[in-house]
Amino acid sequence: MNTVSFIIPAYNSEKTIEKTISSILNQDDSDVEFEIIVVDDGSTDNTGDIIRKYERTVRYIKTENNGVASARNTGVKYARGDYYIFVDSDDYVSQSLLSDMQKYIEIGADLIKWSPILVDEDGNKIDDNSENFFKKLINKKFKSDDEDIKNPNKEEAIFTNGEGGFNILYGTDPLMDCLWNYAISKNIFIPFPDGRYHEDFAVMPLIILNSKKMCITEHYEYYYVQTEKSIMRGNSEEEEKRKLKDLLANYDDLIEEIEGYDISEETYENVKIFATNSLLIKINELSKENKEYFIKELKRRNVASNLKSRNIKQFLKKIYMNLYLN
Repeated sequence: MNTVSFIIPAYNSEKTIEKTISSILNQDDSDVEFEIIVVDDGSTDNTGDIIRKYERTVRYIKTENNGVASARNTGVKYARGDYYIFVDSDDYVSQSLLSDMQKYIEIGADLIKWSPILVDEDGNKIDDNSENFFKKLINKKFKSDDEDIKNPNKEEAIFTNGEGGFNILYGTDPLMDCLWNYAISKNIFIPFPDGRYHEDFAVMPLIILNSKKMCITEHYEYYYVQTEKSIMRGNSEEEEKRKLKDLLANYDDLIEEIEGYDISEETYENVKIFATNSLLIKINELSKENKEYFIKELKRRNVASNLKSRNIKQFLKKIYMNLYLN
């Protein structure tokens, strides 16, 4: 049986890290072996002391503060597992994650996807779409409104390749590029860009496209804790601009990288639309000065040309963005 490496980047996480680690240690019985690696990214609080309490079951690595992308890469460097599961230090996983994923690991899937449960800091569900989300993906796969053929075999997972998986998730799953939604085979893993923010956006679309056997499951396994903190909000104007520059650099690299991929024209267009939308949703979060800078950069890249008019909604959006960015 293949093994799983849980990789947790942690920075000043003394209030949450114990719950994160405990959620992994308290897994239901399964044949899946696992290890836990916590990379302490230069914490200045008691995070390290808390992790050391688990020294018999957790591998603790202390580094200078180099950012979450670097911490994740460090965790991979020390990982011995066949699969990587990344968990943020303020989130936690379901008790059934490994037992639910075992059958997909056994068939040799190189990318296994589940969905998150959005909760507040007290563990209360914020948004529960568990009854509808997988049905939407199944319907998109079969492209039919006929109830008899939407899911003829009552599938618990969609089995596809990376290109098929990307096109099924694209436009339906707003958290498609969040890497904590996946178990990733070490054979298709791509290192994160060290020192940059928005590292999920930089590599997750490529990891999906690289997968030869992908399983999109109906399971909800990851508890994504919503707080007032955000990657763009709550920062100084200077810090906000730095993150924007990282986002743009990741966009440029992604667009350049997919030029060499052997994918259909539709998939190629979908990747560009996905990448463009990932930029556009940031506009209204920005300060006035950074919004002006960002729009200037979007115009320079002519991102509006990436949007397609396949239906009336996309047509209207393209008209709006052309007016907004020109």
